[in-house]
Order: sequence, then C-alpha cells, then structure tokens
Amino acid sequence: MKDTKRSSQMFGAPPAPSNEGKKLFLMTIALLVLVGLFVFNINKAGSNAGDDDNLPARDTDVEIAVRLPELRAAELDALVQDQTPESQALAQPEVMQLALDDANKLVASHYRVLEPAVLDVELSQAVISDPGAHRMEALRLRGELITLRQRELSSGQEYVAGSMRLDDGTVAHYAATKNDDDLAPGDWARLDGLFVMVRRDSVEGEWQPGALVAGRNLVPSVAPRFTLDQPLELAADGVGTFTPAELPNVINDRVRDGLGYLPVLEKWKLLSRAARAEDQVDWASAPVLDGDLMAKIMAEPANWRGMPVVLPAGGAALLHSDSSPAEENPARIETVADGYLFEFEWKESAEVVYFLHPDRLEIQGDDHQGDPAVRGRGFFFKRLSYEDRTGRLNETPVFVLSVIEALPPVDTSGYESLMYVVFVLTVFLIAGIFLLLRREKKRSEEFQQQRIERLRKKREAARAT
Repeated sequence: MKDTKRSSQMFGAPPAPSNEGKKLFLMTIALLVLVGLFVFNINKAGSNAGDDDNLPARDTDVEIAVRLPELRAAELDALVQDQTPESQALAQPEVMQLALDDANKLVASHYRVLEPAVLDVELSQAVISDPGAHRMEALRLRGELITLRQRELSSGQEYVAGSMRLDDGTVAHYAATKNDDDLAPGDWARLDGLFVMVRRDSVEGEWQPGALVAGRNLVPSVAPRFTLDQPLELAADGVGTFTPAELPNVINDRVRDGLGYLPVLEKWKLLSRAARAEDQVDWASAPVLDGDLMAKIMAEPANWRGMPVVLPAGGAALLHSDSSPAEENPARIETVADGYLFEFEWKESAEVVYFLHPDRLEIQGDDHQGDPAVRGRGFFFKRLSYEDRTGRLNETPVFVLSVIEALPPVDTSGYESLMYVVFVLTVFLIAGIFLLLRREKKRSEEFQQQRIERLRKKREAARAT
C-alpha cells in the first residue's frame, strides 16, 4: 500500500480540495445552453422568411413623382355654351381647341394620379344636371362605339369624334386626338379624358344629350362579361368556379414544357368571383391551406382548379406585392394587385406562392419587422411555370385571393429583452470561465513552486548531513 503520509511529507501537502472544477463544468454547460437558445431564436425568426431568388425576374419599379399640368377649367367654363338644348348642339370650335389642347397634356401616369371616375348613368345625370360643377373633371368612358367621324380644327389639328354606348346603355360623346388602333363603329373602346360640356348629337336618328369627354387616345376594350352585376355560371356543385367547358382551358404547367401562362377569360372570371365572394362562399367549410393541402394541390392541381381555400391562421409572409391599373378586361375590374407569399409549411411543395387580388393592396413591411405576415382566403387557379431571378424555371401555385389582410404586428419587445439578457449572461459566463481558469492556473503554479522549493530544501539538508 502506498504511504500517502510519507508522500505528503516529501512533496508538501496538496492544495485543499475545492469545487473549482465543478464550477467550471457547470458554467460551460450553462454557456452551451445560452448559445443554443440564441441560435434557436435566430433560426426561428428566419424560418418564415422566403428566398428572394425564387421570385420572378422582373424590371425594378422606379417611382417617379408625377406633376399634373395646369388645366384651364375656368377659361373653358367661360367659353362653353351648354345651358340650352340649342346651344348643346352647336359646334363651338374654340371650346374643342382648348379642351383637346389641355387633354393632350395628360398621359397614362397623370390619369393614375387623377383616378378618373367611370361614367355611368348616375354620374351622367349628375353631369348633365350641373355641368359647371364638373368642368375639366377626369372621367373614363368605356363602351361600344356607335359613331366615329374624322374632324379637323381651324388650327389644322385632326381628331376623331362620335358617340359611345356605355356598358349600362348610357350614351356619351367623345373627342380624341388619336385613334392608333383604327377603331371603328361596333368596336369596344375606352377613353380617359376631361369633361368638356353637355353635348347634344344625333345618335341612331335621335338627338341625345350626353357628357362630352375629350382625351388623348382612344384605346381598344372588350365587351363586358363576368361583371359584378352579372351572375356567374359556376360548377355543378356550386363550389368550384369553372364549368366543364372552361376547365380544359386551365392547363397546369410543368417546368419541362417551358414558361406557362394564365388563360385570359378564366383569369378574369376567377377575379370577378373573388371580388364578390365574401357574400357568396361558405368560407367556414373551405379547407385551410396547410402543408398537406399544398402538397395535394401541387401533386394533383386539376382536382382543385377554382376551389376555395383559406390561408393559415398564423399567416404567411408577404414577400412582394404591387398594385397597378388593370388591362382592359371583361370583368370591368379597374385595379389588380399581385405578389408572392411564403410559409414554412409550404416550402417542401412550393418555394413561393403567386397570388392575384381584384383591388389595390397597401400592405407594407418595414426594416424592423421584415416581411409582413398576412392572412386571407380565395381560390386556387392553376400551377404556373415561371423564370425566377436566377434564370431557372420554377413552378408556383397561383391563387386568386378575395381577402388579404395584414396580421397585427408581433410585439418583439419581450424577445429583444430576452436576447439582451442572454447576451449579458453569455458575457458574464465567458468572463467567469476565464477567471476560474486563470485562478486554477495560478493555484497550480503556486503548488508546483512550493513542491520545487521543498525538494530543493530537502536536497540541501541531505547534502549537509
């Protein structure tokens, strides 16, 4: 058996037992836990953020401030004579010259700011009743051309003028400096312009008063269909949107087939249904678009065309959105929003989700909160292949959303406080471990020094004897 008593006399007593090693072990474990908590929260915060590379390649929109030109409404009002049926039938060339000169100052970007009202029977009656109150007001005419005549002002400027039957049957009169598409009577057209006067003209053998609108360019339109005042023919079960005759037009794309497209008539029918769906769809019975449903839709999209779905209650990240004037369409929808959503549960089946919405969308994120979370409901349209920002072809499901709204922003003050506490504790733990290691090293050095000193004294004593 080892003689521990003799050993301690030879080398000196070891340092008193301490719990420094245990402290060091526990502090290391605590540090690892805090670092793990920090990494977990960082990953959790980023788990619902999409990859922008999966968004489609598109030109960057540059917002340019639009300055409206000065319009001579008072001067026009002083020239116009439209108080009596007789004066309304007069040619009034000075009025037309001034009105067309001012109308030529306005282009599409100006009308996006002015947001012209669509002339209908109610607005037409108001204009005819009090034309002075509406002089030079921005208006939009859309309808079937009844007449179209070539005219020329005394200045030599040519223009087209005639009458138009609007969607609701109201008759209006127009004058436009351009007819680039060579539109003719019987064609559907749109004109954004300025109200000039009440004009009385011969229409199909009768003298009819109506609002005269002067604009820059007469552009093609289409006959109304799927408008909000017209009932939609749905699937036989009343749930799906498309009829058996329409379903073959909704083709689901594959990447191997190249870039896809959205069928025009079916797109506007679905947008029209989305615009009125809040009163006509049993949303409580619609399935929630979770990860499992997304996988089913992407695997068998033909079974879900035009069917209603509800976005997850927890919301999805709105990666991008844009609202713009709609192209001429049979549903008479004036503004369309589109954008991309991301939700972590969908990622296995769809990296991003493309959506359309039949109205303006004004949901913005900020630098602090990141991509805003939204919830909503709508209809699945089709699977679309598109080119993303990296130049590769990708697939996305397309949904037409009836409602899309921002979730209340998450209060991150508690999270930020927790992260601050974790940071401070981590700093203290690192400092504590450093001090413990330093103290342990010092104790070890002192013990070694004492051991060497005892050995030296013992040798000196041995030599002296």
